[in-house]
Amino acid sequence: VKDPQRAAAIASAGKHEISPVRIIEFGEVLLKAEAIFEYENTAAIVQYTLNKFDSAFTIRIRIFNNLKDRIIKLLFPLGFQADGCRGKTAFGIQELDRTGMETVSQEYMIAYNAEQALSVIKTGCYGAHFKDNTLGLSLLRGAAYCAHPIEDRATIPRDRFVQRMDQGERVFEYTLNASATSSRFQAIEQETGKIQQKPQILSYFPDGNGQPQVPLLTIDNPWVTISALKQSFDGTGYILRLFNSSQKTEKYQLKSKILDLDYNELLQPMEIRTLFLTQKTCRKTDIIDLGNR
Repeated sequence: VKDPQRAAAIASAGKHEISPVRIIEFGEVLLKAEAIFEYENTAAIVQYTLNKFDSAFTIRIRIFNNLKDRIIKLLFPLGFQADGCRGKTAFGIQELDRTGMETVSQEYMIAYNAEQALSVIKTGCYGAHFKDNTLGLSLLRGAAYCAHPIEDRATIPRDRFVQRMDQGERVFEYTLNASATSSRFQAIEQETGKIQQKPQILSYFPDGNGQPQVPLLTIDNPWVTISALKQSFDGTGYILRLFNSSQKTEKYQLKSKILDLDYNELLQPMEIRTLFLTQKTCRKTDIIDLGNR
């Protein structure tokens, strides 16, 4: 958007005019910028949040989509030559196509070469493509329902309103981070968990005179992440599910002061491990919780 008056109208700002690109927060911890875009009858408000104490930054996109038979993508041209692109799958990671074909992955993608890597943690979308050293995330598709092309046959009526997918207001959020390739692959699982599995917040006001609580458990290896922790169905203990996201065998140490546990073992590459925990005991169990057997 080039017109400050149009920018103010899209943003519903109290001012008559605002700059289409501007800094909206500038503090000791965060810098936040906002930009307003418009294409035909569709608008997007994009906020960029930079943490001054972290290499990661966040892009939050609010789209008001009215496009028909179009796809909206977010493109990231890379500042280095990538030799590969991988995407998260269920308890795994796979190499993705780099010829422009649409692919599907969960939670995150990493474009990389032997030395450098860029990760994108996704919230709200799965589709993407990679071509010409550019990562393109698929946001919205304005396609008609049940209207896949069949030769020259008409698939939708032409004399009335036809509903389209992905219309109206949508919000997406992406967290980008870059580092050396080895450290990027090592850190991405824990970074993703913090962003996509945010803790629940309770509204209460402690007096500040209590003692800090120790964590329920800790794991010393960043390659080994906690996928699930819950009470067992029979109520006699806890089910802990771990995942080794490394391509190598990894050793980890599990500690819990509350349960009086100190346990360690080796996990094979990409291995899933389910443990049954009770006071002072930790043992392997089936991935399906059928109770304490």
